[in-house]
Amino acid sequence: MEYIHIRNLEKFHPGITSEAHLEKYLIKNWKEFFNLDFIRTRKKISKKSIIDILAQKDNEIVIIELKFRSLRTKDKKQLNRYLREFPAGKGILIGYNRMTEEIEVIA
Repeated sequence: MEYIHIRNLEKFHPGITSEAHLEKYLIKNWKEFFNLDFIRTRKKISKKSIIDILAQKDNEIVIIELKFRSLRTKDKKQLNRYLREFPAGKGILIGYNRMTEEIEVIA
């Protein structure tokens, strides 16, 4: 995966309580974190595959997958599957662990 800079991660709000809340928070504060153009949320690409956020950079689609916990190997596999199933050039995986307030990003 190719790196995409995500800014101001220290500004994540500690009151985030779910993956849906994390998604809403990122979208509301989009320009604070991403140098990408927002396209949409919740893009269904198959019966059981729903992309959390679609964005674009330089005419290239970017898939953003969110997890409301620490990232696991299966999350990387999920993002790679989405990249194969949907015509996207780049992917970003963001994990937010509420207990430790740690943010993990794989881009």
